[in-house]
Amino acid sequence: MIHAILVALGSSLGAGEPSQWRVTWGAEPAFEATVSWTTPEEGSEHRVLVSTAERQDDAQDEALVFEAHRTGRYSASSREGGDTPVPWYHHARLEGLEPSTTYWFTIESDGARSPRFHFVTAPEDDRPFKIVYGGDSRTGHQARQEMNQLMAEMTEEDDSILAFAHGGDFIENGRSWSQWRLWLDHHELSVAPSGRLLPIVPVRGNHDVGPLFDEIFDDPGGAERNLYSTQLGGAAALVTLNSEISTTGDQAVWLEEQLAELRPANRWLLCQYHRPLYPAVKSPGAAKSTWVPLFEHFDVDLVLESDGHVVKRTVPIRDERHDPTGVTYIGEGGLGVPQRSPDEDRWYLKAPGMSGRGHHVTLLEFSSEELRMITVGPPLPAREFEPEGYQVLLEPAASWSYAAGDDPDAEWSSPTYDDSHWPTGPAGFGYGDDDDATVLEDMRGEYGRVYLRRELDVDALAEVEELALMIRYDDAFIAYLDGEEVCRSGVARGAGAEAVGISNHEARRRFEYFPLEGWRRHVEDGELVLAIEGHNKGVSSSDFSLDPFVVADPANIQRREGGEERVVIDEHRLLPRVP
Repeated sequence: MIHAILVALGSSLGAGEPSQWRVTWGAEPAFEATVSWTTPEEGSEHRVLVSTAERQDDAQDEALVFEAHRTGRYSASSREGGDTPVPWYHHARLEGLEPSTTYWFTIESDGARSPRFHFVTAPEDDRPFKIVYGGDSRTGHQARQEMNQLMAEMTEEDDSILAFAHGGDFIENGRSWSQWRLWLDHHELSVAPSGRLLPIVPVRGNHDVGPLFDEIFDDPGGAERNLYSTQLGGAAALVTLNSEISTTGDQAVWLEEQLAELRPANRWLLCQYHRPLYPAVKSPGAAKSTWVPLFEHFDVDLVLESDGHVVKRTVPIRDERHDPTGVTYIGEGGLGVPQRSPDEDRWYLKAPGMSGRGHHVTLLEFSSEELRMITVGPPLPAREFEPEGYQVLLEPAASWSYAAGDDPDAEWSSPTYDDSHWPTGPAGFGYGDDDDATVLEDMRGEYGRVYLRRELDVDALAEVEELALMIRYDDAFIAYLDGEEVCRSGVARGAGAEAVGISNHEARRRFEYFPLEGWRRHVEDGELVLAIEGHNKGVSSSDFSLDPFVVADPANIQRREGGEERVVIDEHRLLPRVP
């Protein structure tokens, strides 16, 4: 499915067909939704053909037709446009829909049609339903695509999942059309194989500045204001706030009015915004003194936060202390961004609260009995395994010679290179994660490459059939044996200072496996030097890791296959405050 969609991503704009399709929910998703898409030309006729019939043959050429109510050119700078014309956006508001109904639709622009998709409207009654929540997809493009695929799989498996609440920071620079374009392309990966997609309930994050956010999501809650409430079900409401404008004054008045109206009528009352008020990493957002008293006064059940790039769930909080009647805050963003390390000592994160790190989404299950929260991450990669109890040639935390801060001579990976002037230290090397044995305190903001060398014990290789590198790394590396490259990951081409195309990659808890091909011919020379160069995506990155060791005959290792089972990070439930 991924490969098929990527082919479409590479050709859709150029072919003139509608692409970058998405659906958004506003105030009354039981009765309306907005379908949005992109075309390379302005065109003149843009519409959405809608039917409740699953089979197109039975749809009578789509029973409902909704014309685009808004068309415009994306706000891209002349520098971004270059020789490629900036495309156009279109929005069609679907109104008069029926609750809890599957609607099939096709987008048509000047006769060119999209594939056929479908979504389910929100319930008007009190039946159970689910949504997914996550935030911070601005960087880590490989991980972002993996998370989109995870949501597509979840949507395909569970037809009670109705929508996707995104907590903001969709991209790094909200004024960059090229970044939004890539996000929109990647968002297509969240479409389930059956064609079902999840409507988005978007939040504006601190990186989502500028007009493009409103152009992409059709001014949710009003242009630049972006304040709105969504009636998710018959007894559940979600209030979307904007932590990027004044959080006092008009917004505080609006919030109080919304909560006063929604609390008596809803069993479950939730709020979402970007900057956390009970953060796991940063300082509290400016809204804390204004919003928290309102949350507590109106007994908000759950608050969805982002921005921290960690996983967290606070204890229920009231009057700045743990109180079973208080408000629970979850987050803080794992839809692709590299993960940070939470401050586990903050009182509101201690048990029964929790904190951690890892890419994730949270499944929110609403029923009359409980609100259940299940935070999950993608399946573990097939290369991962627990590095314990196996035949090890070079142990974890072994001492390596290393160069950091300056690029060494071109012959640095050769066995004849003199590294006696290099310092030595135990693996792993890095900063920012509190898990490095050799901490490179001066690396952030100063340099982005680190070089390691270590001579291997040739005598220990006499009976070895296969040699493999086990490594945790963030973001990329190239490995050499006696000066010859044997594997790389995350570096598109080049090496050292000439390396280009560095990918984002989060160092995982488990080591990843890379066979060292052709190692035997080097042993014949009587020595074997393993050299590794590690690359950070950028010098301002929040962390870096390079943590290798070497195993022999890994064919005997029981590898963790992964690929099927998702990682459950946290499970919790809330009981209703009101019947």
